[in-house]
Amino acid sequence: MKNKTIDKNKQIVSIMDIAGKDENAITKAFAVIVRKDKTLLNYLINRVSLAANKKPIKVDNNTFKATTFELEHHIYKGKSKGRTDIKIQNDKVALYVESKIKTNEVTYEQANKYSQELNRSKSKLKLFAFICEVGNMNIDQRLTNKYPNIGYAILSWADTLELVIKRGVIKVNLVEEYKQYIKEKRNMKIHDIDIWAVVAKGKQEKNFNNGIYIHSSKHSPILIGRREWDEKLNKSVVKELRPVLEVMDEISAKKIGFNIIKLGGTKEDYLYILGGKLKLVNPLLPKNGKFSQTSAISLPFSELKLR
Repeated sequence: MKNKTIDKNKQIVSIMDIAGKDENAITKAFAVIVRKDKTLLNYLINRVSLAANKKPIKVDNNTFKATTFELEHHIYKGKSKGRTDIKIQNDKVALYVESKIKTNEVTYEQANKYSQELNRSKSKLKLFAFICEVGNMNIDQRLTNKYPNIGYAILSWADTLELVIKRGVIKVNLVEEYKQYIKEKRNMKIHDIDIWAVVAKGKQEKNFNNGIYIHSSKHSPILIGRREWDEKLNKSVVKELRPVLEVMDEISAKKIGFNIIKLGGTKEDYLYILGGKLKLVNPLLPKNGKFSQTSAISLPFSELKLR
């Protein structure tokens, strides 16, 4: 058997590999590090300020906490639009970063468009940094003449590495970072319990009472609740739940004696085997007045009160 060649580009060596290898990825990698360290941000502000012949302003703890960091910040001007690679802003400093790799350059048109917005910032110190690999050896004089309040500077990627190495060690709680990424940034529904609120009429209602449910899709809820109309509340609610013990396709169901077709389904449907009834103290109400299209409900165990 021949040894397979290992694709080094697909190996995970650094956590930065998750960003990728292109221009946007490298920019994101640097931005994320700066976002997590006040000292490194001050190093960056200091380097850009001195290169731009501007007096640096130091960011303290409170200002750092109030600092906003944006990647690919959208700028619109009439029909024209663009995106700054990095936008860092607080009441003391506004720093825009446009980055390029290889021989790519920040054009005057690009810089002018972003400078117009930066110039309107209420921050005391306004800075614009071009991070380049080879191009942009000089700042276009039209920019410095048009926007004297903005300090322009050219940095190399080697400069960014130098700043990070100078910082030494940056400690980041990756557990908390991943938690925020999944639950807040990506807005995924991760809770203790995943409940599926279903409609059961006709054969489905009879099936449900006998401890089974048939559906065309395969889901993985912990519990299934049947929707009922509450006359007092004048809305559909869930008053009892049943645990999902197993989900089977038509062939698997037939092996244990269930004929999905005779039960009102098709060969493509799935059979949900349900446990005993769990009656709720308070009915589950749909969010925003009605159940979602997926009928999914997520809630912590603390909110589930049974009789």
